[in-house]
Amino acid sequence: LRLFMVGVAAAYARNETTGGNRSMLVHPSVRTADHQTYFNWINDLFHGWQATFRRGMADPAAQALAATFRPAYDDLAASVGAAMPSFEDMASRLRTAFNSTELKEVNRRQNGPPVIIEWRQRYGWILVGGQAMDRGFTVEGLTITYMPRGLGGGQADTMQQRARFFGYKAGYLGYCRVFLERDARQGFEDYVEHEEFMRRDMIAVRDNRQPLQTWPRRFVLDPALRLCRDNVLRDGYSRAAASTDDWFTPQAFMGAPDGGQVNQGLVATFLAACSFSPDAGSPSRTDTQTHLVSDPLPLRDVADRLLADYRIRDPNEVEKWTTLLAILGNLLDEDDSIRAVVYQMSSGRVRRRALYATGRVKQLFQGEAPVDPVALRGTVYPGDKAIFQEGMVTVQIHTLDLTNEASETIASSIPFLAVRLPADQARPMAIQVQPGQPTFGAEDPD
Repeated sequence: LRLFMVGVAAAYARNETTGGNRSMLVHPSVRTADHQTYFNWINDLFHGWQATFRRGMADPAAQALAATFRPAYDDLAASVGAAMPSFEDMASRLRTAFNSTELKEVNRRQNGPPVIIEWRQRYGWILVGGQAMDRGFTVEGLTITYMPRGLGGGQADTMQQRARFFGYKAGYLGYCRVFLERDARQGFEDYVEHEEFMRRDMIAVRDNRQPLQTWPRRFVLDPALRLCRDNVLRDGYSRAAASTDDWFTPQAFMGAPDGGQVNQGLVATFLAACSFSPDAGSPSRTDTQTHLVSDPLPLRDVADRLLADYRIRDPNEVEKWTTLLAILGNLLDEDDSIRAVVYQMSSGRVRRRALYATGRVKQLFQGEAPVDPVALRGTVYPGDKAIFQEGMVTVQIHTLDLTNEASETIASSIPFLAVRLPADQARPMAIQVQPGQPTFGAEDPD
């Protein structure tokens, strides 16, 4: 609120009150009681400050209140630059700014008329609302967005409708601020990446003169999101029970715009904060079959600092990864002391793996050694799937160089995660598969 009022006062200090409005949007949850609480809270602050500034800046109380706006002024000045008037000049306009700003609750009742704002009645607007501003509501001159809500129902299309802070603000970008909860922020960051990724795909279709129907539906999607409401999707969900030795293994690499750097940075930061030692095993193992393992770590730390922010880009895999995160959340709700172990497969050495045309790794896991004779199979190395600690959540980190069908390297040092739950914590899975795409894990007979 201070940031917004500083921006309005600065406009008056520069005598630039024409040429559009300035707006602040407070977007709490869709429940009327919630945004009514926010409205009352802001209303009390706003009118209390307004009454103080009406005394005039010669009043000590007004001077003391104006001083509390200094941090907000400094924050805006850092991004606005030389166009920002002095603090003293701006502070002298705070009374005018408050008198020229209106606070309005935007609350459209079910089947009621649309909410219409007469923007020219005031220079500044503070709008507080929930459902009425969820879809299709335009906010003129938006500078400050305060959205203390998460992803809600987890629908990407609804989340995108809330992103009024995107675009068309180059002329006053220095005054813009967005305040979001962590999961919403991640979702919007992924949305930007999704748009860039989709644009690159469409350009490739155009340049190659391919029919549009050949374009694969590929999206950058936060693990906590669904694409849209279930009844909108043409392709339904299939259900499959997780076996007691099931691994959660996202295996799709789709050439993301960042080249995998987000996940590389995430994994590198996580590994730097942990200590590892060589795992036990046969002295006849190769370097590829020898791993590093962490001491038992708090599962909450592993989930928060590694699993929750790991980017999943294939809609086929999102549902299963989301289910995993939900299972881990439930486990932690029941017992916050649960531990996990993390393996650096091949002790962090890079393995080389080929991709299918679908963009999926052909075979993530290393197999048993030796294979023959049958009586000795796995006596030197039991295979990657057998590398876990019973009774704990196990996370494997595989670092891969990826090759195409011509054996050309197309991406280097890309981290892939594999997660195994203790046997008694396996749960049924829900997976959506698009026509023409392989079922999750179907390519890997091992």
